[in-house]
Amino acid sequence: MHMPQNTWQHKKLRMMVRSLIVLLLFGIGSDWLLFPHQAIATTNQSKQTEPVIQNITAGIGGSYQNGNWVPIHVTLSNNGTAFHGKLTLFSPPTGLTQRSGAQAISKYQENIDLPSLSQKQITLYLPLNNSTRLTPTLVTAQLLEPSGTVITSKNTQLTNPNPNAIIVGVLSNQPNNFSTLNSALSGAFKTTTIQDEALDATNFPQQAATLNNIDVIIIDNFTTSDLSQNQLAALRTWVYQGGTLIIAGGPEWHNTMNTLPGDLLPVTVQGTTTLPADTPIIPISTNNSTGATTLSTSLIISTAQTHAGSITLLAHNNTPLVAQSNVGQGNVSYLAYDPTLDPLVNWNGTARLWANLLLRPLADQMITNNTLGIAYQNMNQNTTAGPNQLGDLLQTFFPSSFPPLWIMLILLISYVLVLGPIRLLLVRYLKRRDWSWRIVLATILIFTLLSYGIAIQQKGTSVVSSSISLVQLDRSITPATTGHVTTYIGVFVPNQGNFNVHIPGNGLVQTVTNSGDINSISSQQIPNQPYTTTVETTPDGTDVHLQGVNIWTNRTIETQYDMPLQGKLTSTLTLQGNTVTGTVTNTLPYTLTDAYVLVGNDYLAISDLHPQETKTVSIPLSTSLTSPSTNGSTNTKPPVAIADRIAHAQGLPTGPYSTYIDPGQATQNEARKHAAVLEALSDSYCSDTNVVMCGNGTGIKNITGSTFIPTGTSAAIEGHDPLVIPGAAATLIGWLQTPLTPNSNVTVNGQIPAGMQETLLQAPLDVQMKGRVTIPNSFITSQIVDLQQNQDSNIQEPLTGSYSILNGAMTFEYTLPTPHTMQHPTLSFSDTVSAQQITNQGNATSSDINHLQVYLYNWQTDKWDTYTFTRSALTIPNASAYVNAQGRVLLHVRNQDSGAGAALFDKPEISIQGTVNNAT
Repeated sequence: MHMPQNTWQHKKLRMMVRSLIVLLLFGIGSDWLLFPHQAIATTNQSKQTEPVIQNITAGIGGSYQNGNWVPIHVTLSNNGTAFHGKLTLFSPPTGLTQRSGAQAISKYQENIDLPSLSQKQITLYLPLNNSTRLTPTLVTAQLLEPSGTVITSKNTQLTNPNPNAIIVGVLSNQPNNFSTLNSALSGAFKTTTIQDEALDATNFPQQAATLNNIDVIIIDNFTTSDLSQNQLAALRTWVYQGGTLIIAGGPEWHNTMNTLPGDLLPVTVQGTTTLPADTPIIPISTNNSTGATTLSTSLIISTAQTHAGSITLLAHNNTPLVAQSNVGQGNVSYLAYDPTLDPLVNWNGTARLWANLLLRPLADQMITNNTLGIAYQNMNQNTTAGPNQLGDLLQTFFPSSFPPLWIMLILLISYVLVLGPIRLLLVRYLKRRDWSWRIVLATILIFTLLSYGIAIQQKGTSVVSSSISLVQLDRSITPATTGHVTTYIGVFVPNQGNFNVHIPGNGLVQTVTNSGDINSISSQQIPNQPYTTTVETTPDGTDVHLQGVNIWTNRTIETQYDMPLQGKLTSTLTLQGNTVTGTVTNTLPYTLTDAYVLVGNDYLAISDLHPQETKTVSIPLSTSLTSPSTNGSTNTKPPVAIADRIAHAQGLPTGPYSTYIDPGQATQNEARKHAAVLEALSDSYCSDTNVVMCGNGTGIKNITGSTFIPTGTSAAIEGHDPLVIPGAAATLIGWLQTPLTPNSNVTVNGQIPAGMQETLLQAPLDVQMKGRVTIPNSFITSQIVDLQQNQDSNIQEPLTGSYSILNGAMTFEYTLPTPHTMQHPTLSFSDTVSAQQITNQGNATSSDINHLQVYLYNWQTDKWDTYTFTRSALTIPNASAYVNAQGRVLLHVRNQDSGAGAALFDKPEISIQGTVNNAT
């Protein structure tokens, strides 16, 4: 049989292909059989070409503090082809962040490019908070392909920071000359250590929130022009928000100060001179100074003029040697000499000089840290942190996610009308009874499609997002100002699935676990199942990917950023007698509604304040405010919170913000919304296990021996209402009529959802003084400037502004808001901790301030005069000798009778009555 030519050719071709396959397989097999090690090496080499995570470090110069945004530095290397993908960081929930029910895990992500044969360090910011302090903090880094596949990962355990360490960032061209700084606090604290970190232009952060990992920044003989504008702006914002900055002058003052923002400097430096030998160079701070305060040799110093509002702590022939100013809520100190140069670098008094500068802003923190270290072993590890008040409150701000009632009623009534009267009329008019069933079928079909269409439309718009923003303005010397914005964004999703929330801008974004998340239906249905959120940095903002969201879930997102604003809020307020009068002017492009001026613990409603509008203010200051105590008596401290009084004046509920949270009724009335937010800001979280009396911002905790459990404090304890900006004589609060642009542009799955945006603005206002005045405690700044104790447990701070001294001494410094000269001033000190309160708190063996040795510094004789508190009060008429030209008063208290037990007292409040001359 003859085979066709083309068939034979096809058969021949198939045989050749089979032969090639056999040869190929044999070749590969022979490689594995004859050269197995070479084959394995080839395979491993292909794996080694993938990018590698070499190292993970955390902090600024290696240091960080719990509860802050911490820079995480990831070193990557790539020996293969160019890699394009994502870098992800996350830290699993630990300690108090790991609750029963759902566990939130947030991953922080950024797109990266790794060229071939390259090495790169990527810095991402991660909010770390390992509350247990017993186990290291675990941080995981992952490299992902664009598809999301993990190609490599690396874990690292970060050693938890020492709670007794004070972290000092040093900007200096001579960072090794700070040996005396490390021993500065050894005289007052045995366990507190100073951890200095060398900073420069390469590792100095560009975001103020990251600088919160540092307690103090020292700038000494450093070329500040090397810092970028973003780094200088971060430094300025950090100080305004409460940071402590120390600036050294001396022969290199120009190199150090020339580029710094002018409003950070307490002085204007003019040149240099020589300070004669035997001149005191350490400010007075105690009544039994030990060690040298003068140099036996001359010293080169910078000459300067103190700015208005700054305080000269020490001077020589009108040249300020040590000056200080409060910048916003922060503190800036200036030295006219350089402690890192001869002859100070090896002088035995330099450590005391550093201690004097560090104690002023940080003494309370140091006492608290040391008390925590002593009491920590007795603390209940199962104590849960308080809920996020604003996060919980957001759920009541959500508009209804159901279709409007009128749509449902119209649909139902139309359906009934068409099937009933309209169908009968059509049949009768057309005289076609057989059309009746056709109309019924058509009606069912049409209304079914209509119902599905409405359902689809509602599903697309059912995601709602509401936000609460807090904007705090700084004190600016320019026509513009900067606002620090903290926004809580609540996203309510009634559907299952994945959702992407896009937040414009370059703020720091994190998810917040509040009680609404833990008690949600999803966490009850799926206990102990973690839900994951990915926070990804993009060129135009931040994307928050809510993954695996269950039905009826509320997620809260917090974002922080600094926003430049055109305009500001200015005032011409004057305290005369017992009344603050003057005007406030709004030059911002926003209308403020429901605005109030707060002075101390008093307030005045000024309604709306439009752009370029000026309102007249007159506020009589209360001499005392009473609030009911637990035993039915009254006391003058703590005062009734301003938020309570505002709510009461409007006929709204007062007390904890939780009274406004009603799952069955949204808080959509403007007055109720505003009152709820003010109550939430004024509320302190109190634990049931250790609270004697818990009120609105006034929780008082038990003191048992030398241990206590801190569960949250409020500024109201120190006589300052929580709504008043610390350090400000007056504060204006009001609600922006229009939301800030970044907040109004938040999208969910590409669409702007329905919801409400509420923005509360706080602005500090200055108050001058004129004539005969009574200056209340709320106008006067106070700080601890010296501590003396044999062991760390002798002085404790069981609550902010309350102290316990077993065997030791403290010096308090009180300063008027601006330097004044007063005629015939009368000083009045008062303390509100009575012997009965001490007994009620289980401390029958303790004493009070009446048993302490008390001294006031006499500026005319340069000596300490002895006084005694009687019934927790001390009044000194004609006290000119105790108030210097800078408006400073020094009060020293000492307890040397340890047999009587610890003396418990509040920081003594002070009021000054007199006639002001030369008000500035």
